[in-house]
Amino acid sequence: MPNTQFSKNNALTSLRQRIGIFSVVLLTALFSVKGYADNQPDSASALYFAPLPMSNAKRSVAKSQALIQLLQTALNRPVIPKLYDDNKSILKAFQNGEIDFVEAGPLFYLQLSKRASWISPLVSVNQQLESGHHRCVLAAPVDGIKSIRELAEMPNVKVALTDPLSTCGWLMTEHLLKQQGLKLSQMDYHFTGSHQRVALSLMRNEYQIGGLAKFIAERYSNFGLKILASSQPLPQFIIAGNPKTLSAQQLEQAKKAMLDYEPDVSWGLGSTGFSPVSMKLFEELKVIERNSHVDYESLGRSK
Repeated sequence: MPNTQFSKNNALTSLRQRIGIFSVVLLTALFSVKGYADNQPDSASALYFAPLPMSNAKRSVAKSQALIQLLQTALNRPVIPKLYDDNKSILKAFQNGEIDFVEAGPLFYLQLSKRASWISPLVSVNQQLESGHHRCVLAAPVDGIKSIRELAEMPNVKVALTDPLSTCGWLMTEHLLKQQGLKLSQMDYHFTGSHQRVALSLMRNEYQIGGLAKFIAERYSNFGLKILASSQPLPQFIIAGNPKTLSAQQLEQAKKAMLDYEPDVSWGLGSTGFSPVSMKLFEELKVIERNSHVDYESLGRSK
């Protein structure tokens, strides 16, 4: 059964993370608006971009800087990152018109499009390792199990997941386990909140197995992580806009700027460019989602 109780230590850690996030975003907002204002004769209201939830607020803001600068130039408006603890919070903020641009994984985009049908997918974010798609994987500590089938003989299997609305969270982890005759619902699964946290928790041997994006798992392959199973090709992460807060002209300007962008950074969003959004892989993902018969928002978030 999933563990949904937070200890006092976890609550304190969460509070510290929130304070850290607030501090990073405040400083980034001040510098973003100042940098914009220094080069603009008039003042314009800020736009807000929500990147994927990450375990490190500073890293999340840093990885968004190239994209933020690109959007600011294209739209002649200051753009400020807004950080959230989980995808569910981003979904609510998007519905309420508190976010103008959002970075979304495939499953999260599908859920967003159900709750906010007006969402406008703009571009796919190219991944460095695989062009045109990405994959989810099951990973384990390098000194842990050698195959997925070993889990069938183990009591109280602990599984690290990302986020209920993450493609590589419940959805693809369950899908990959099912291919080996196993059920995630019969294991002790925990939502850690991000792909990075899954990788780090596996490296600390806190779980027997975890589900996360392949390109992130590969970053940690030399630091104590090994991949045991990989999914079929999945849609890439996308950048979407909010037509409730942006005009059709602004959305088109942002899309064109991203598609025309020639990467001049070595890391972060945009470092390998952007490409048009393909709906073909999304249709295949919809089939997997329908067959899962799960309300992902109701899964809750555990630690």
